This record gives sequence, structure tokens and C-alpha cells, in this order.
Amino acid sequence: MSDTYGQGCPIAVALDAIGDRWTLLLLRDLAHAPMRYSDLQAINPRISPNLLSKRLRQLQDAGLVAKRGLPPPAAATVYELRPEARAAVLPVLNALGRFGAYLFQADPAGPADVVLGADQALVCSRPPVGVHVSSGVPARVRRARRASWHADGGSLGRRM
Repeated sequence: MSDTYGQGCPIAVALDAIGDRWTLLLLRDLAHAPMRYSDLQAINPRISPNLLSKRLRQLQDAGLVAKRGLPPPAAATVYELRPEARAAVLPVLNALGRFGAYLFQADPAGPADVVLGADQALVCSRPPVGVHVSSGVPARVRRARRASWHADGGSLGRRM
């Protein structure tokens, strides 16, 4: 982030690292699994290629994301959250998910697949491994295939 808050407050320091537009959504996506640049672009079609590259570079510079090559036959480059960053950011994503569910409940904008687009709704519908959303708000986003995520005992889980 080029501009900083210049404060010693831990919230300001965190926002210096991840407070730019699109950054938290990229962290959300990378919390699921390592992803190729093209996967991140497809999930977030409104981010320009230049801005996506810039955000990924900023996340790497901050030590949150690593870039690595996959061995053949894949022979692709992927971005992934570093284990320490993943452990630190999962509670943040969890809290933002609860807050977003609260806001969505208070002012629903319509079906999530219409608001987000089908690909984004799929991503939002499955919390990252280790994230348990306990908002008490019924889940409005459903997976298109097989299992759906639902509010069950205050946490999102796979319906059997």
C-alpha cells in the first residue's frame, strides 16, 4: 500500500498491509487453495490485470503470499497463502463473513448468484478450511452442485 495510516495501532498496521481494494477478496480466494493468476482473474473479473498483478506483488512483499511453480505435468505458477499468514487471516475472513452476513440480512440485495455472479457465489458459498462462520444468520448462498452449505448450530458446514 503506497499510503499508510502511520499509526502504531495494530488495526492500522493490518489495514496498511491488506486494506486496499481487492486485497481481502484475493486473500479469501487463496484461503481455499493455491491458485493460478488466471484462476484469480476468472473469480474476480472486475479487477484489471495490472491491479491484480500489483496486489499479488504487494501481498508477496508483505510476506503473506508466496509464488511457486508446480512440477510437470501441471507446469504452472500458483500463488498461495503462507502457512503463518493463513492462520492469522482466517479469523479475519471469518469475522468479515459474519459481518457481511449481518449486513446482507439487514439489507438483502437479492439472490447471491445474481449479486455476485455464479463463479463468485460458488467461492463465497464454501468457507475456507478452518473457517467456521457462526453468525446465526441463515446462509443464503448455496453450492450449485452436490452438497450445500447451511447454517447448522451457528456454524456453516457441509450438509450430508
